[in-house]
This record gives sequence, structure tokens and C-alpha cells, in this order.
Amino acid sequence: CHARLGDQDRARAYCESALNLCRQHDDLYGQADNLDALGAIATHTHQHAEAARNYEQAFALWSTIDNTYRQADTLANLGRAQASLGHHEKAHTSWRQAIDLYRLQNRDTEADQTERLLADNASALG
Repeated sequence: CHARLGDQDRARAYCESALNLCRQHDDLYGQADNLDALGAIATHTHQHAEAARNYEQAFALWSTIDNTYRQADTLANLGRAQASLGHHEKAHTSWRQAIDLYRLQNRDTEADQTERLLADNASALG
């Protein structure tokens, strides 16, 4: 809520606190969820390397608990962070994986949006 209201610092502090609690209690879902939120906050504050690290960790946890729904969203967001860092091949790989998961889940709107990102960034690969 704080992030949506524009208070990124407070949002980050609460998410980091929650992440620590989730780690103490071996709550993998809570860890992944907070890492996703921290990725979004980092993206919003233009800290793309931090965003990518958070999304990578979140994706690993979503994979561990086999939550393919959240994997897809995290991969799409990871691709955005990677593209912002100029890591276009990695971004394209993340987006392709996200598109595949979206299609398997019949999430055509999200797949189409991610395909547009992929197409818009195709020129960066040369």
C-alpha cells in the first residue's frame, strides 16, 4: 500500500521486515511474495540491478514451491529489469519463458502484452 501511495522507502522497510520474518519461519511463499514486492519497489526507484536480483530470487522460490502462476509474472518483470540494464538476451529469454507459462495458463492478455515487450525490444539484439 505504501508503494502504491508513493512512499517507496516505507514500503521497502516493511517488505524487508516481512522478508526477514518469513525467512525465520521458513515461509517460502511469503519470501517469494516479498522479494517480488521488493523487485517492484526497486524498479519504481530505477534500481534495476536490485530489481533483477530480487526477481531472480523470487523466481527461484516460486519454482521451488511450483507456483507457475507467479513464476510467469516474475519472469515478465525480471525481463523488464534485465532490459533496463541492457541485458537484452537475458530479457528475451525471461520474456519467452513468461509467454510460454502465460499461454499454458490461458492468460492470453498477459502473453500478448509480453510479446509486445519482446517485439519492441527485438531491435536491441541487432
